[in-house]
Amino acid sequence: FETAETRWLGLQTAIGTSGAFAFEIDDVALVGARAPGAPHGGATQSRVKRTPASAVAGARWEPLGTDPAGDGTKALLPDAVSLGSWTSGSTVWFRVGLAAPMGEDFGVNLVLDLDGDPANGEPWWGKNTAFRFDLLVSAWAFASSSSTLDGAIGIARAGDAVKGSVIDESLGAPRIVAAPGGKEIYIGVPSALLGAAAPIRVVAAVGSTFLHNDDLPDSGAAQLARLP
Repeated sequence: FETAETRWLGLQTAIGTSGAFAFEIDDVALVGARAPGAPHGGATQSRVKRTPASAVAGARWEPLGTDPAGDGTKALLPDAVSLGSWTSGSTVWFRVGLAAPMGEDFGVNLVLDLDGDPANGEPWWGKNTAFRFDLLVSAWAFASSSSTLDGAIGIARAGDAVKGSVIDESLGAPRIVAAPGGKEIYIGVPSALLGAAAPIRVVAAVGSTFLHNDDLPDSGAAQLARLP
Protein backbone atom coordinates (compact mmCIF):
# COMPACT_ATOMS: atom_id res chain seq x y z
CA PHE A 1 0.00 0.00 0.00
CA GLU A 2 1.33 3.43 -0.98
CA THR A 3 1.28 5.96 1.84
CA ALA A 4 1.37 8.77 -0.72
CA GLU A 5 -2.09 7.70 -1.87
CA THR A 6 -3.62 8.37 1.56
CA ARG A 7 -5.79 11.47 1.46
CA TRP A 8 -7.35 11.53 4.92
CA LEU A 9 -8.36 9.32 7.84
CA GLY A 10 -11.66 9.68 9.65
CA LEU A 11 -14.00 8.19 12.21
CA GLN A 12 -17.78 8.30 12.21
CA THR A 13 -20.71 6.58 13.87
CA ALA A 14 -22.50 3.89 11.90
CA ILE A 15 -24.99 5.29 9.39
CA GLY A 16 -28.53 5.35 10.74
CA THR A 17 -27.58 5.05 14.41
CA SER A 18 -28.03 7.61 17.14
CA GLY A 19 -27.40 8.03 20.84
CA ALA A 20 -24.43 8.55 23.10
CA PHE A 21 -21.06 7.08 22.17
CA ALA A 22 -17.40 7.38 23.11
CA PHE A 23 -14.12 6.41 21.53
CA GLU A 24 -10.40 6.71 22.24
CA ILE A 25 -7.48 6.82 19.81
CA ASP A 26 -4.09 5.88 21.17
CA ASP A 27 -1.95 6.16 18.04
CA VAL A 28 -2.11 5.98 14.25
CA ALA A 29 0.75 4.85 12.00
CA LEU A 30 0.89 4.31 8.26
CA VAL A 31 3.37 1.68 7.12
CA GLY A 32 4.18 1.30 3.44
CA ALA A 33 6.83 1.74 0.80
CA ARG A 34 9.93 3.61 1.90
CA ALA A 35 9.82 5.92 -1.13
CA PRO A 36 6.24 5.69 -2.39
CA GLY A 37 5.08 7.27 -5.61
CA ALA A 38 1.65 8.81 -6.21
CA PRO A 39 0.46 8.03 -9.77
CA HIS A 40 -2.41 10.49 -9.45
CA GLY A 41 0.11 13.32 -9.11
CA GLY A 42 -0.55 16.80 -7.80
CA ALA A 43 -0.49 18.04 -4.24
CA THR A 44 -3.53 17.48 -2.02
CA GLN A 45 -2.22 19.56 0.87
CA SER A 46 -0.13 22.70 1.02
CA ARG A 47 1.34 25.14 3.50
CA VAL A 48 0.94 28.87 2.93
CA LYS A 49 2.05 31.89 4.87
CA ARG A 50 -0.65 33.79 6.68
CA THR A 51 -1.16 37.24 5.17
CA PRO A 52 -1.06 39.96 7.85
CA ALA A 53 -4.30 41.78 8.61
CA SER A 54 -2.66 45.03 7.54
CA ALA A 55 -3.10 43.90 3.92
CA VAL A 56 -6.85 44.61 4.12
CA ALA A 57 -6.85 47.32 6.79
CA GLY A 58 -7.55 50.15 4.34
CA ALA A 59 -9.98 48.28 2.12
CA ARG A 60 -13.05 49.90 0.57
CA TRP A 61 -15.40 46.97 0.28
CA GLU A 62 -18.04 46.59 -2.40
CA PRO A 63 -20.99 44.61 -0.98
CA LEU A 64 -21.80 41.59 -3.13
CA GLY A 65 -24.53 39.87 -1.16
CA THR A 66 -25.96 38.65 2.13
CA ASP A 67 -27.34 35.34 3.38
CA PRO A 68 -29.56 34.53 6.39
CA ALA A 69 -27.90 33.25 9.54
CA GLY A 70 -28.85 29.75 10.60
CA ASP A 71 -29.41 28.26 7.15
CA GLY A 72 -26.39 25.95 7.17
CA THR A 73 -26.47 22.17 7.39
CA LYS A 74 -24.86 22.05 10.85
CA ALA A 75 -25.57 24.71 13.47
CA LEU A 76 -22.08 24.57 15.00
CA LEU A 77 -20.15 24.99 11.75
CA PRO A 78 -19.24 28.30 10.05
CA ASP A 79 -22.28 30.03 8.51
CA ALA A 80 -21.79 32.71 5.83
CA VAL A 81 -23.88 35.88 6.14
CA SER A 82 -22.14 38.45 3.89
CA LEU A 83 -19.77 38.74 0.96
CA GLY A 84 -17.78 41.73 -0.29
CA SER A 85 -14.91 42.42 -2.68
CA TRP A 86 -12.06 44.89 -3.09
CA THR A 87 -9.37 45.11 -5.75
CA SER A 88 -5.91 46.17 -4.62
CA GLY A 89 -3.15 46.16 -7.21
CA SER A 90 -2.87 42.66 -8.68
CA THR A 91 -5.11 41.04 -6.03
CA VAL A 92 -8.88 40.77 -5.84
CA TRP A 93 -9.90 40.33 -2.21
CA PHE A 94 -13.11 38.67 -1.07
CA ARG A 95 -14.42 39.21 2.47
CA VAL A 96 -16.64 36.43 3.81
CA GLY A 97 -18.60 37.44 6.91
CA LEU A 98 -19.65 34.73 9.37
CA ALA A 99 -22.62 34.54 11.73
CA ALA A 100 -20.41 33.55 14.69
CA PRO A 101 -16.71 33.68 15.58
CA MET A 102 -14.67 30.91 14.00
CA GLY A 103 -12.29 28.47 15.64
CA GLU A 104 -8.77 27.40 14.74
CA ASP A 105 -9.79 25.57 11.57
CA PHE A 106 -12.17 26.60 8.81
CA GLY A 107 -13.19 25.85 5.26
CA VAL A 108 -13.88 28.41 2.54
CA ASN A 109 -14.42 28.03 -1.20
CA LEU A 110 -14.83 30.79 -3.76
CA VAL A 111 -16.71 29.23 -6.66
CA LEU A 112 -16.23 31.45 -9.72
CA ASP A 113 -17.94 31.70 -13.10
CA LEU A 114 -15.58 33.82 -15.21
CA ASP A 115 -16.82 33.74 -18.80
CA GLY A 116 -20.27 35.29 -18.42
CA ASP A 117 -22.04 32.10 -19.51
CA PRO A 118 -23.98 30.53 -16.60
CA ALA A 119 -24.81 27.44 -18.67
CA ASN A 120 -21.28 26.05 -19.12
CA GLY A 121 -18.59 25.00 -16.67
CA GLU A 122 -18.88 22.33 -13.98
CA PRO A 123 -21.78 22.00 -11.50
CA TRP A 124 -21.03 23.05 -7.92
CA TRP A 125 -21.47 20.25 -5.37
CA GLY A 126 -22.60 22.38 -2.41
CA LYS A 127 -26.12 23.56 -1.63
CA ASN A 128 -26.26 25.81 -4.71
CA THR A 129 -26.19 22.88 -7.13
CA ALA A 130 -27.57 24.84 -10.11
CA PHE A 131 -24.47 27.06 -10.18
CA ARG A 132 -21.78 26.14 -12.70
CA PHE A 133 -18.20 27.31 -12.29
CA ASP A 134 -14.92 27.76 -14.15
CA LEU A 135 -12.44 28.27 -11.29
CA LEU A 136 -12.35 27.10 -7.67
CA VAL A 137 -10.40 28.78 -4.88
CA SER A 138 -10.05 26.59 -1.79
CA ALA A 139 -8.92 27.41 1.73
CA TRP A 140 -9.84 24.38 3.81
CA ALA A 141 -7.29 24.99 6.48
CA PHE A 142 -6.16 24.20 9.97
CA ALA A 143 -3.75 26.40 11.85
CA SER A 144 -0.20 25.09 11.96
CA SER A 145 1.42 28.12 13.55
CA SER A 146 0.96 31.83 14.03
CA SER A 147 2.57 32.41 10.63
CA THR A 148 1.40 29.52 8.44
CA LEU A 149 -1.70 27.51 7.51
CA ASP A 150 -1.86 23.89 6.37
CA GLY A 151 -4.63 22.22 4.41
CA ALA A 152 -6.24 21.94 0.99
CA ILE A 153 -5.31 25.50 0.05
CA GLY A 154 -5.07 26.32 -3.62
CA ILE A 155 -6.63 27.34 -6.92
CA ALA A 156 -7.81 24.97 -9.66
CA ARG A 157 -9.68 24.94 -12.94
CA ALA A 158 -13.16 23.44 -12.73
CA GLY A 159 -12.29 20.30 -14.70
CA ASP A 160 -9.56 19.42 -12.21
CA ALA A 161 -11.57 20.45 -9.16
CA VAL A 162 -14.44 18.05 -9.87
CA LYS A 163 -11.88 15.23 -10.00
CA GLY A 164 -10.63 16.13 -6.52
CA SER A 165 -7.54 18.12 -7.56
CA VAL A 166 -8.09 21.49 -5.89
CA ILE A 167 -4.44 22.57 -5.90
CA ASP A 168 -2.86 23.52 -9.23
CA GLU A 169 0.54 24.85 -8.24
CA SER A 170 0.93 26.60 -11.61
CA LEU A 171 -1.95 28.94 -10.68
CA GLY A 172 -0.37 30.09 -7.42
CA ALA A 173 -2.01 30.13 -4.00
CA PRO A 174 -4.66 32.37 -2.48
CA ARG A 175 -3.71 34.90 0.18
CA ILE A 176 -5.54 34.36 3.47
CA VAL A 177 -6.27 36.68 6.37
CA ALA A 178 -8.05 34.84 9.19
CA ALA A 179 -7.77 34.73 12.95
CA PRO A 180 -9.41 32.46 15.55
CA GLY A 181 -12.26 34.32 17.22
CA GLY A 182 -12.83 36.53 14.18
CA LYS A 183 -16.06 36.72 12.21
CA GLU A 184 -14.50 37.49 8.82
CA ILE A 185 -12.25 35.53 6.46
CA TYR A 186 -10.39 37.36 3.69
CA ILE A 187 -9.27 35.50 0.57
CA GLY A 188 -7.02 37.20 -2.01
CA VAL A 189 -6.99 35.91 -5.60
CA PRO A 190 -4.56 37.03 -8.36
CA SER A 191 -6.57 39.30 -10.65
CA ALA A 192 -4.80 37.83 -13.70
CA LEU A 193 -6.69 34.56 -13.14
CA LEU A 194 -10.09 36.27 -13.19
CA GLY A 195 -9.80 38.14 -16.48
CA ALA A 196 -11.66 41.28 -17.46
CA ALA A 197 -13.83 40.19 -20.39
CA ALA A 198 -17.05 39.53 -18.48
CA PRO A 199 -18.66 40.17 -15.08
CA ILE A 200 -17.62 37.60 -12.50
CA ARG A 201 -20.30 35.50 -10.83
CA VAL A 202 -19.35 34.02 -7.47
CA VAL A 203 -20.68 31.74 -4.75
CA ALA A 204 -18.92 31.66 -1.37
CA ALA A 205 -19.09 28.36 0.53
CA VAL A 206 -18.02 27.80 4.14
CA GLY A 207 -17.69 24.89 6.55
CA SER A 208 -15.14 23.00 8.60
CA THR A 209 -11.85 21.59 7.35
CA PHE A 210 -13.66 18.55 5.91
CA LEU A 211 -17.38 19.35 5.76
CA HIS A 212 -19.28 21.85 3.60
CA ASN A 213 -22.01 23.72 5.52
CA ASP A 214 -23.41 26.84 3.82
CA ASP A 215 -23.46 28.66 0.48
CA LEU A 216 -23.86 32.38 -0.15
CA PRO A 217 -26.19 32.64 -1.98
CA ASP A 218 -28.15 29.38 -1.84
CA SER A 219 -29.34 29.97 -5.41
CA GLY A 220 -28.19 32.27 -8.20
CA ALA A 221 -24.90 34.08 -7.65
CA ALA A 222 -23.32 37.27 -6.39
CA GLN A 223 -21.83 39.39 -9.17
CA LEU A 224 -18.57 41.28 -9.24
CA ALA A 225 -18.29 44.12 -11.72
CA ARG A 226 -15.81 43.76 -14.58
CA LEU A 227 -12.26 44.22 -13.35
CA PRO A 228 -10.34 47.32 -14.50
